[in-house]
This record gives sequence, structure tokens and C-alpha cells, in this order.
Amino acid sequence: PRLLIISGDVHYGEVSGVGGLEITSSGMTHTCATAWWGDACEPILRAFPAHRDDAVAVATDQGLFYTGYNFGTVEIDWHAQQPGPSVVASVRGVNGTQMLRVG
Repeated sequence: PRLLIISGDVHYGEVSGVGGLEITSSGMTHTCATAWWGDACEPILRAFPAHRDDAVAVATDQGLFYTGYNFGTVEIDWHAQQPGPSVVASVRGVNGTQMLRVG
């Protein structure tokens, strides 16, 4: 079985598959891009990419993070043919579009 970490309150979304599955998402009230320091958000996230190795950018050109308004989802297939359940963690945009996924 793989480790699943769910976290938030960082004002951006990201997913990672290094050492398990990790999804980070935040509330829908603001993002790091809308804060007073918003111009620094994307360059900072681009400078530290190593933990995002196994993630897949689905509908964003920012890379393996998403600075728009977002929420996270975790889908578990308890009947998967693998040894144990199959898990997919996603970051979704405000309209529900899957922006990033891992798993």
C-alpha cells in the first residue's frame, strides 16, 4: 500500500507521487497569485519542483502546480485488480475541471 497525504492552506494546488501520493489544495477564497505578493508565487513554485516528479499536468500550462482557485478530490476504486485499492488524487479548478492528477 502507498501512503496518501492530504494537505492544504497553502493557497495553490499541487500533486506529487514521490514516496506515496500527496495532494495539496486550498480554499476557494483566494490564491497565492491574488495575494499582495502574487507576482512571486509562480517563480517560487517553479524553483522547487523535485517533489512533483510523478504528477501529471492535465489542463494547466503552469507546470505541476496550479495557482488558480482550486479544490482537491480523492477517488478510490476499492475493486481495482491491483493488490489493494487504486487511488487517484486531483486538483480541480473552480468549475470542476481536473487540472492536475497523480495516482
